Amino acid sequence: MSKTIRGLPEWANLLLKVLFVMIFPLSVEGTNLLQFIFLPTSGLLFAQLENHSFQVLHFFTLIAILGTVLRNFFIGILIAFPGIYYSYKLSRVSVNRSYWKQGLGTAIAIYFLAFGMFFYLRMNIYTPEFYWDRGLWVFLQRIGQYTTLVMGVFIILPLVQRQAVIISSPSELHYCSMSEIESYPKLNISREKILSAIFWLILCFGPMLFAQRPYGAIDTTGALYSSLLSTYIFDINVNRHTGSLILIFMCTMNDYSIIPIFALMSAFHFAFVRDTYRYLRKTITRQRLLSMAVFSSIFPLILLSGIYVPMLSFSIPLPIPLLQIVGLVLVRLHRPIVDQVDRVWNDDRSKMWWEKDDREHPKEVHIDSTPERPHRHREEIIVVPVTYLFISRIRQLNRRLRH
Repeated sequence: MSKTIRGLPEWANLLLKVLFVMIFPLSVEGTNLLQFIFLPTSGLLFAQLENHSFQVLHFFTLIAILGTVLRNFFIGILIAFPGIYYSYKLSRVSVNRSYWKQGLGTAIAIYFLAFGMFFYLRMNIYTPEFYWDRGLWVFLQRIGQYTTLVMGVFIILPLVQRQAVIISSPSELHYCSMSEIESYPKLNISREKILSAIFWLILCFGPMLFAQRPYGAIDTTGALYSSLLSTYIFDINVNRHTGSLILIFMCTMNDYSIIPIFALMSAFHFAFVRDTYRYLRKTITRQRLLSMAVFSSIFPLILLSGIYVPMLSFSIPLPIPLLQIVGLVLVRLHRPIVDQVDRVWNDDRSKMWWEKDDREHPKEVHIDSTPERPHRHREEIIVVPVTYLFISRIRQLNRRLRH
């Protein structure tokens, strides 16, 4: 792991990514947009610090805070380690090798690892004084949300960006790894990686279902938007005394316990992402891409209809084809970098796609002087024995004497 990325060793780059995931807010709630300027410290790294009193920061309080942060850091590293290793390994295998099954296995490993950690800490939720530790319970909830975010950052994101590297590089380089292709200075793949990052954001955090909240007080209404990794809730509370409206917004990462359901709902969303890049590689038709776009948008509704119809107290959700719209826009924004990468010319020399064609720009050869002896091919040279030449000269002399 000595390779440098943007001036940093790769291990440092991965560590910074893990720290970002640890401090990323896992739950945000507010009634004013100005409240979101200062995002709450609801990440895993600073979980359970609200139990400490910050009014008097003496030595033992600082030791307790440091111990809590270190505990959260090591637990976060332990849960994210399979994803970190998968992301590292994915950047070093050939891009023409399928690696999504290994990603699914890594996600399952992270799931059961987090479940074991949750069960172990759950046994200690009651302290020896036999009272309920609310801080530890909040920390357990954040472990479940943090696990979901780890799957999205260290498994789904590298897989999507890998597809961007494939479509922005010639097929002759697909035997190389992702890191090797990115190291080529003449390959400009940053634009495709930015588009793939937007595609990943919509896949993981873009709402795919809308449902009206059927529960709450009489004077409360609201809407629920669900995505693969997060859930958004908009509530409007009516103050009976003043008649004013209060908008409440809540965004929470989905707990890892319900991720299998959301993953099943998003199964054809993943298939649509795959078909989008397959279409850009011209391996499927436009009709296949459009059919997958339609079916993937309504599949969550088909799956949940069997769950919600027997439960009459719940409203039927409506699909939101946001991912499909973004995917079709990405197809329009794509700029093919390599033309005819799969076409082979037998009479041309082997060269990279960025090299100039010698037929379009022939090189001029400047000759300073005419050579004394022209260069002839070896097959054009006739070798005559010396004895034959000698006899021929004698015969010519004899003819001249007779005449």
